Amino acid sequence: MNAPFFTVVTTCFNSSSTIHDTLDSVLNQTFQDYEYIIYDAGSTDGTVDILNLYKDTFNGRMRYVSEPDRGIYDGMNKGVRDAKGYYVSILNSDDYYHSRTLERVHDISKSCSIEKFPIVFGDVCRVKQNKEPIYRYRFNQLRIDNNIPFGHPSMFLPRSIYEAEGNYDLDRYKLAADMDFQYRLYQKKEHFEWIVSNHIFTYMREGGATDSLKNLKEWVEEIADLEERYMGKNKTVAKTRTIIGRLGRNVKNHLPYSIQKKLYGAYRSER
Repeated sequence: MNAPFFTVVTTCFNSSSTIHDTLDSVLNQTFQDYEYIIYDAGSTDGTVDILNLYKDTFNGRMRYVSEPDRGIYDGMNKGVRDAKGYYVSILNSDDYYHSRTLERVHDISKSCSIEKFPIVFGDVCRVKQNKEPIYRYRFNQLRIDNNIPFGHPSMFLPRSIYEAEGNYDLDRYKLAADMDFQYRLYQKKEHFEWIVSNHIFTYMREGGATDSLKNLKEWVEEIADLEERYMGKNKTVAKTRTIIGRLGRNVKNHLPYSIQKKLYGAYRSER
């Protein structure tokens, strides 16, 4: 049996209010050569019932496991471990893809040999809980040149790189292991080809773990640790900058949408 071109990995826990959109976005991709692996952490809110409802609609491309885990990065590591696709992507259970995301990544990579598949990432559109767009994260080559992490929900990574570089470090980071992984890639970035798409790949809902004020202290500690380890920055300065940035974003996210657009810049819809 031939390997699928993509493996999409979703981890979830009590995600019944949002996972319909996640599942639909994978199911309705214009490019269908993928497998879909879901690791549920033992949900009790009906999430597993939803997965069962959708399973047959994927015609054998979807499988899930429901079991306790050590957090979101544990589920990601399990999904990556089980992946058979040439490319692996992580799609959170409150996020969803643009319908042409897999098609566009495939088109970018099809001129390359399997051994030289590039790292591909595109833009992320931040949306409200009702899917109304707030703003668009635009990623570009300058971020790569300056070792600035980008949104992992829009990253498509050759499985061979995961196999070579190892797992997300869930022992050290509870909230920022994806950023740690990207910093590790940047340390070897001359060995990889990086391609930036100017299309929206993923729509990301506000209200995730890193948005929560209750996680602010832990988030600040982890970001400061990363910036000290990989960028040589002063830890106290990094903490202060992170606190100011996060509090500012939380204030802006609670303002009326008309004001948010002015603060974040006009949102340009996908074509």
